[in-house]
Amino acid sequence: MGQGRSRWRLTIALVLGMLALPIWADGGAARAAAGGPTAAPVMQQRQRDERAPGFRAPDVAIREQKQAKLDSTLALVSRAAGGRGDQNPLDVARSREVDVVHNALVRVVVESAGARQQAINAVRAAGGVVEAEYRDLVQALVAPQQLDALAADGGVAYVRQPARPFHDAVGGEGVGASGASGWHAEGFTGQNVKVGVIDAGFTGYQTRQAQGDLPNNLTLVDFCGGQTTPAGGEHGAAVAEIVYEMAPGIQLYLLCIGTEVQLGQAKDYAKANGISILVMSMSWFNTSRGDGTGSASSPNATVADARANGILWVNSAGNRAQQHYGAFFNDSDSNDAHNFNGTDEGNTIPLAAGQTTCIFLRWDAWPTTNQDFDLYLTVSQTGTIVASSVGDQTGTQPPTEGLCYTNSTGVSQNFAIFIDRFSATTNPYMDLFITPGPNLEYQVPTGSVTEPGTSPNVMTVAAICWQNDRREDYSSIGPTIDGRIKPDIAGQTAVSSGSFGPWSSCPGGSNGQGGFNGTSAATPHVGGAAALVKGANPSFTPAQLQSFLEGRATELGPAGKDNLFGSGKLQLGAAPLLPVACSPRPAVTIQTTVSGGRQSVHVTVTGANNRLLSISFGAPGRPPVNALLDLPDGSIGVTGTPIWTAGPGVTQTTFYVRRQAAGPVTVPFVVADRCGAWTTFVGGGASATGF
Repeated sequence: MGQGRSRWRLTIALVLGMLALPIWADGGAARAAAGGPTAAPVMQQRQRDERAPGFRAPDVAIREQKQAKLDSTLALVSRAAGGRGDQNPLDVARSREVDVVHNALVRVVVESAGARQQAINAVRAAGGVVEAEYRDLVQALVAPQQLDALAADGGVAYVRQPARPFHDAVGGEGVGASGASGWHAEGFTGQNVKVGVIDAGFTGYQTRQAQGDLPNNLTLVDFCGGQTTPAGGEHGAAVAEIVYEMAPGIQLYLLCIGTEVQLGQAKDYAKANGISILVMSMSWFNTSRGDGTGSASSPNATVADARANGILWVNSAGNRAQQHYGAFFNDSDSNDAHNFNGTDEGNTIPLAAGQTTCIFLRWDAWPTTNQDFDLYLTVSQTGTIVASSVGDQTGTQPPTEGLCYTNSTGVSQNFAIFIDRFSATTNPYMDLFITPGPNLEYQVPTGSVTEPGTSPNVMTVAAICWQNDRREDYSSIGPTIDGRIKPDIAGQTAVSSGSFGPWSSCPGGSNGQGGFNGTSAATPHVGGAAALVKGANPSFTPAQLQSFLEGRATELGPAGKDNLFGSGKLQLGAAPLLPVACSPRPAVTIQTTVSGGRQSVHVTVTGANNRLLSISFGAPGRPPVNALLDLPDGSIGVTGTPIWTAGPGVTQTTFYVRRQAAGPVTVPFVVADRCGAWTTFVGGGASATGF
């Protein structure tokens, strides 16, 4: 097809029964060679070729939404504010997930055409309020009726909704599974390391402090306008719990953000305050191509600046393996609509009554394009459009569309996603994401890693169930659009959490159950592990920290680094040995009690940077006199028997000695620590009567 809009129709053919097809493709395959999509068994009544009879794209409404300097959702709000429609503009804004503040203003981001001050002046001229600034962006509150005037200002390049993060959660054991407990035993807890957790809310963090899950001396930094503990905002506290559990000696910062402007501010704070590791379990959509590039204020540019300034950024890969579709635009039946599979032009999703979903489309024509595609969501049975994104792409706008919709029909039913060519001469690669769900009918797991996880400046984390190392079905898969392997490592998930409750199970054929799940939980395990390594190696750069963790990872997938597990399972391995002060020697305290003809001997070794390694019964050339070792299992030990070997972090033990006959008792035993071994004694002559 050539340029311009053709009027296309929706027709419905119903196929009854469940369609069960494989849903996985090889994560190592290149995107362009990924093959067709796989169909997911997500609905019992599927719509084939879902264009309903009588459906026509509403050309007048589409033209009114296509404004060169105003995104399509804000154009709808502006249209309502101008009396072009029968809805209140604030109701229109709320229905499309636009922030409404003080029941009068909408939150926007203004991209400056030149110096940022020009955009600030434009906001003020429109009667708006500047909330935050970062590089070329100004976050502001503006009345709906002033949107057109703001966009028309010469100092403004574009007015849009703020880019927002989406949590990568699905719903205590990781410390042992990752090997962190062994590092704790050797004295490595992340001491003198500053770690920041970036999230959109930390609800319940005070409760977690009171329960000992978070430190009392943490620092909460508010970049999110006083919304640090919103309703349902426990995600950030749960992420921070795991970081602290992995590295209890760190100085912890909780950085609350809600837009890409605030993300940039949080990064600048981290730079200014010596934070060396940032952990973010969130995804950003439609902010860049997916190859690590982006505008100067994009999340990708933010993480690149952090890395350049000595900060290791650890980020989730995303939970989108079953909620991503990727393919070159394909109009095999020449009606300007993309064919997802064969002649099926709709990618169906089931939505329960009241369920909200957000859908994002980008195509490979970055950074700006004149190839114009539109995104629609319709009721499958009727073809009625319930949401759309029809932004203008005339050469200065990014190749993206996005919408959010809440099923307000009152019933659970199927909806269909359509991609329409409005005005384009090429067939670019399309990436379609849906969050937080449901899963798509047609899925392409390859290439499903989200931003900024695709960036080479990020250590990107996949999810495995902590008990059996099974990769979680939702965990996003590489490669990136430019062919790089992602994720970088796989972290433990489905773990017990103070915020989300106890872990339940790691089934062999399905995702982990209970507790804190998702790549959101896997990521802080890696961030905490990085803090342990940084504490042991203060001079390590971000690249060295990442290399250390990847180098010790346990292989799980194909040989070498792969697009499923990265370098493998997070496994810290043996901790380095701290230097030990051997002079003076550690103190040995012995307490004895007599009961039932045997003596209980309790040994405690104390000393800085030291710990007890082992105790042996008897000493070379110094056998016990009139005594036997009484082992816990009821057996009698002999001279030279190792009676105890230290476990992690243990500095004391108790054992028993039994008198053989009347008379004096002398029991030599050998204590060993990291400075060597020495002999000490228990017992004594006549005073030992009754021993």
